[in-house]
Amino acid sequence: YGRFLLANHQDEKAVEAFQREIENTPNHLLARLGIAGIKLKTDPAAGLPYAEQAVKLAPALAEPHYLLGALLLDTGDTDRAIRELEAARKLAPDEAKVYFELSLAYAKVQRKDDAARARAEFTRLDKENPK
Repeated sequence: YGRFLLANHQDEKAVEAFQREIENTPNHLLARLGIAGIKLKTDPAAGLPYAEQAVKLAPALAEPHYLLGALLLDTGDTDRAIRELEAARKLAPDEAKVYFELSLAYAKVQRKDDAARARAEFTRLDKENPK
């Protein structure tokens, strides 16, 4: 139900539905990812606990690491964001959005060459796989 609400641009109702799902199924990964993704756009600090829990539930999946990294970057924890985004890159080397966030993170810590490489890889992947 949360994904339906999200698809219909009812983000706050989707968060409520995802929270109910977590109450009903405490280890529900997709509900946590849904909340973290919504909060990435609106309130990154509020999304952090959900992304951290998602990483604990599914450390071998790229999406939890990506979301945690993006949320950390938006809340100012750049060093930790880079670690999470690099983990996501290792798990999903063809995911353009990971390289985009990595380019931003590297730029924040003055790693200009790494930022340029990440931007170039983002551009390449984005052109190969337009959405």
